[in-house]
Amino acid sequence: MRTGVMIFALLALLTTAFGENLYDRVAGISMPTNVPPEHVAGAYYTGDVLGYNLSLQLTTNGQFNCTWRGCLGIYGTSTGTWTVEANRITLKPTEETDMLKDKPM
Repeated sequence: MRTGVMIFALLALLTTAFGENLYDRVAGISMPTNVPPEHVAGAYYTGDVLGYNLSLQLTTNGQFNCTWRGCLGIYGTSTGTWTVEANRITLKPTEETDMLKDKPM
């Protein structure tokens, strides 16, 4: 799932962006721990510049908005809440339209 790749890339960026006090050493791999939500909030993008382009906005108040765009326009949207727990970002959609309803996040 490409959204999973985007989230993994986000976590990889967080791993390099924060100091050692946020790291947990596991078998030679550094992973961020206890990352505050305000450090994750922002705008993210993944896509192929053709038919698969996801824009994800995570707000500091725990809301998200995702839009799937392609060469024919907007293919779907998703809105809801998000949390950071155990080194994972969890999206909980409350409203999904079109293709994002058919292929939920």
